[in-house]
Amino acid sequence: MIQGILLAGRSTQSIWVEWSASGSASNTPRATPVDPALVSLELVSGNSTTPYRPEVTTPGLFTVDVLVVPEEAYTLRGTIAGMPVRAEVVVPKQTKIVLPEGDTAIVGIGHPLHLTWRNTGAIGYAIGTTAADLQPDRAVGAHGISFTADTVTAEFAPRNNEHFVVFVMAMDSVSFDVLRPDTPGFSGNVTGGAVGVFGAATLDTVIAIWVPEP
Repeated sequence: MIQGILLAGRSTQSIWVEWSASGSASNTPRATPVDPALVSLELVSGNSTTPYRPEVTTPGLFTVDVLVVPEEAYTLRGTIAGMPVRAEVVVPKQTKIVLPEGDTAIVGIGHPLHLTWRNTGAIGYAIGTTAADLQPDRAVGAHGISFTADTVTAEFAPRNNEHFVVFVMAMDSVSFDVLRPDTPGFSGNVTGGAVGVFGAATLDTVIAIWVPEP
């Protein structure tokens, strides 16, 4: 089983390669990592081909140093345990948080954060919060997935005067289908000797800080 989402604007991309008997790429619990010696995968974009490398401290995780660009096409190809695998994806257009403006939002305790973003042609959006660097395959959907296109407004309640990152992720059709809760059994877009999802998304973030009002 392969699970990964290319994230535009990030210089390092990651995928998970694990054994699974479920045959489903949707909401599948962590399974048994595949021996890295059995995995040979590469990311292809235009005339550029870059191999994935195993992360020795995290079994099952493979990364590649490629800066993913919105609206570009990418191909995952290679073999797992001698079986060929392949998946293709086109990255959505760049999403943009329009309100609040800037990189940081200061909100008074007791008031929600009004978050508005814009995207042209996105299939769906995932919104959420994280106190650490976003890992999209682990954190997506913390506050749900929106089916609305173009401009959307969401509200987040304050959290004890803490600051954290609020993210909006615009997803392609593959990522949207595998992450939304009403598509159980979705087998993904990976073909050949494995099932799985190889999707793509664009991301924008804002740091939200709740402070006591004077």
